[in-house]
Amino acid sequence: MTDTPYSTSPRSPATRAVAAAAVFVASLLPWLISSDVPKLIARQREVLMGRYSVDWMTTLIILTLIMWGIAFGIARPSKPSGRQRVFRIATAVVATVITLAATDVLCRMIQSPRYIEHTVQQRTSWPGDRVKDVIRRRPADIHYEITYTDQPEHRRSYPGAPPGFGTVRIDLTTDHRGYRNQHRLDDYDVVVLGDSFAEGSRVDDKEPWPVLLAARTGRTVYNLGISGGSPRYYLAALRNHGLALQPETIICMIYEGNDFRTRRTKTSASDRSWWDRIWDSPIRGSLKGAMIRLLGGLNADRDVPHTEGLSWIPVEVPAESSVFYAFPPKRLTRLDYDPQRFPSSRRWRDTARELEQIIDLCREKGIDLHFAYAPSKPHVIMPLVRDRVAAAALHAFVAFKKDDLPPPPEYKERFYARIDTLEHTLSAFCREKDVGFINPTSALRGAMAEGRQVYYSYDQHWTSIGHEVVVDVMLEHLDRHASGH
Repeated sequence: MTDTPYSTSPRSPATRAVAAAAVFVASLLPWLISSDVPKLIARQREVLMGRYSVDWMTTLIILTLIMWGIAFGIARPSKPSGRQRVFRIATAVVATVITLAATDVLCRMIQSPRYIEHTVQQRTSWPGDRVKDVIRRRPADIHYEITYTDQPEHRRSYPGAPPGFGTVRIDLTTDHRGYRNQHRLDDYDVVVLGDSFAEGSRVDDKEPWPVLLAARTGRTVYNLGISGGSPRYYLAALRNHGLALQPETIICMIYEGNDFRTRRTKTSASDRSWWDRIWDSPIRGSLKGAMIRLLGGLNADRDVPHTEGLSWIPVEVPAESSVFYAFPPKRLTRLDYDPQRFPSSRRWRDTARELEQIIDLCREKGIDLHFAYAPSKPHVIMPLVRDRVAAAALHAFVAFKKDDLPPPPEYKERFYARIDTLEHTLSAFCREKDVGFINPTSALRGAMAEGRQVYYSYDQHWTSIGHEVVVDVMLEHLDRHASGH
């Protein structure tokens, strides 16, 4: 039987060219799909080429390269055998993995970390079980000179974004322990615990409230605050550093924005999943940074589609003051907790457990303990603009982060009914435990209503003005406490 030419002849060059062209065209079609740009802007995420998120852009690049490889393979006049093809692909994959792994290790070795975490073991009593504490700090004995401009972090941002607080020059100095202190004494009158609101993010060495507290009281103050901290870190810092400084008073600042979160068990600094380690790779970070630098400015000035959710952000406070504030919708969702259910939630139980251990340590050593509250920016702002922000606009903004919201009028009423839940829960806890509670929320709101810019416009932290307001509240509280009121 004679074979037909169609069953044995290879595909013609014309057929291969048409198939390759079809695959090439197909590879371009996904680029027509834009990300939700208003949503990215509201959530303060990067926008590339004026229309893509970083994740979608990464997907597009990978998908395009794969499809181009397929198109090239189709267009080639001759092909290797199946075994040869598998061998070549496997060799390329193995070589790529080895090269990336070696590069990653080298980058981690030469990289200067912004923060250092290490594990310390100790006994809480004798005899007793050992506990593992994860200590977080900055590199020791360093000095940074930073210039910070208060403006949107990403080039494609709020339409007609108004100017922020301006440009500030910041000196950031660490001591031999890796914390932000200028003096090295054997013991201190006051020790401060907390995160970036205690450490003093975005302000100069002379401006954080612990420094102002020392200057205005004449007492020595040691700051163990560290950006990215949480109550677990505060407890570890107290056990491993704070108690040894023999303070009379400890002020532990609790940030409303992220200190009330469910804790993942972490027994050592190296207790991280393999995915977390890959995700934090310096190679990934460098590639992402390069992509943002190269593509973030393209079409950044294109008109942003009008949406009700962005119509009021940044918000001017007070009206006609030319002082504006912006924040992502997640800051509002973190204020939306049921006041009846939150005190029994795991979020609060995890936080309270660590705060109780701080209380126990202080009482054991005869230390006067006060918890200070750091309210999030929208907690201070929203009551001042309640009548100016329509229910539909508020609802649309929060919907960029959360889908299952009640109708706009109902949501607005619920939001304002719940806005003080975290504050009231911590305040009640402090009354129950008979420890001091320092709450600058009303003072910050009052200063803001007067037109004083206590928070940065485009960053979540206090300005130098905000730190001055906070230390005024602390001094008033400590004076009342000293007089027995």
